[in-house]
Amino acid sequence: MSIISNNDTSQAVVYDQAALSAFMKRVFMWLFSGLLVTGLVSMAVLSNPAFLFASAKVVMLLLIVEVGLVFFLAGKVMTMSPTVARIVFMVYSVINGVTISFIVVQYAGAVISQAFMFTALFFGILCLYGQFTTRDLSSMRTILFAGLITVIIFSVVNLFLGNGMLNFFISIVGLAVFVGLTAYDAQKIRTRYFPLALQTGRTENMAISCALTLYLDFINMFLFILRLLGGRK
Repeated sequence: MSIISNNDTSQAVVYDQAALSAFMKRVFMWLFSGLLVTGLVSMAVLSNPAFLFASAKVVMLLLIVEVGLVFFLAGKVMTMSPTVARIVFMVYSVINGVTISFIVVQYAGAVISQAFMFTALFFGILCLYGQFTTRDLSSMRTILFAGLITVIIFSVVNLFLGNGMLNFFISIVGLAVFVGLTAYDAQKIRTRYFPLALQTGRTENMAISCALTLYLDFINMFLFILRLLGGRK
């Protein structure tokens, strides 16, 4: 990595923009790779009905492993070798593809396609907004965190109640939360993660960490849009 003199401000700006652009390309390359793997795995599972009749214990085990991998990768990504970080991220994408298939199988194919297209459109717009807006979105953090906790609590409660109106409320609030989180996380990559990546020199690890954050935003937004569109089989 070349060092640029502080005396040449314009050159430093060009360097920073070039480095940021390269970093963002890595982030979105890993994001798209993870989503592609998840989509392909989910399609493979849906095309094989035998997988869809797995026992509840198997599904629960997969969910536990999935959650464990998220926390492991988020907490240890900067101490891993880049190769291990890549492998863990891809393994998580595969497992998530399996677990998501148990959700999307409940919906018609046309509804799934519509939900994906809406998600991709909204996600792209929100990422662009987060990257280029001059407004500081960090003020949204407390509200978004409170909204996320609300969604989690009411989702657990509704597992026992099975209330349709409550489910609709959860979907609306959940979608709003992840709309905000997508813009917030996209801006955070530019303002926090990118300088940290350059400071530590572990740009590949940080790119995978950022990709995981945006990946989770995309998946959750997709699932809430899918629930709002309805059309269950």
